[in-house]
Amino acid sequence: MFSSVVKVLEYVEKDGTDTGKRRQARDVESTKRELEKLRTNEGWDSLMRKVYCFCEKHDIPVLDMEDAYVNPKKPRQKTGINNEHYYRVDCFFAVLDLLGEEFNDRFNEVNSELLLCMSALSPSDLFSRFDKAKLLKLAKHYPDDFNHQDMVTLEHELGLYIDNILHDTRFSSLDKIGDLAKLMVDTRKHLSYPLVYRLLKLALTLPVATATVERFFSYEDCEECFA
Repeated sequence: MFSSVVKVLEYVEKDGTDTGKRRQARDVESTKRELEKLRTNEGWDSLMRKVYCFCEKHDIPVLDMEDAYVNPKKPRQKTGINNEHYYRVDCFFAVLDLLGEEFNDRFNEVNSELLLCMSALSPSDLFSRFDKAKLLKLAKHYPDDFNHQDMVTLEHELGLYIDNILHDTRFSSLDKIGDLAKLMVDTRKHLSYPLVYRLLKLALTLPVATATVERFFSYEDCEECFA
């Protein structure tokens, strides 16, 4: 699973592009499921076949998994378990548990949902991923930024925003959320749709791949970046 874990972490390192967010959410869930599969008999047997193949190729003696496990630090003390139990439960499962805990801490259900909701802001393919329900759900995660009145206004604003954007050819070839935010400022649409623009800034400034989602920058910092 090393390559899969590295792949996910690479997406985390580069997070900030809207197309990456959807892939992050999918890869995280897929990796979690693959880790769970490794706990099954099939996962263990597959690993052991690779181990045996490696040992045979390099002339390494293979342990009999049915033999009693001997603790090298206390060779005279009986462990009461066999080699398979030690290497499968105490080693293999222990590592899987650590990986699972780390993924759950960094990619919990809330963070995964945020990734999927943020992808609804994507301007690629003529805003084909736009989803008002997901964007309203995203805003609800941040009550300090969107109060009750803001939520009512945002629902109305989103409808006007998507209709306006789809009929403006200047927005027809965008691919990234960052490009969308910049063009909104250039065309001064961020003044017409301030709450939508607020969502865009959240999507650009939130480090979603952390145990607790916090902002890197303030809204004022973001305004300076886009100015």
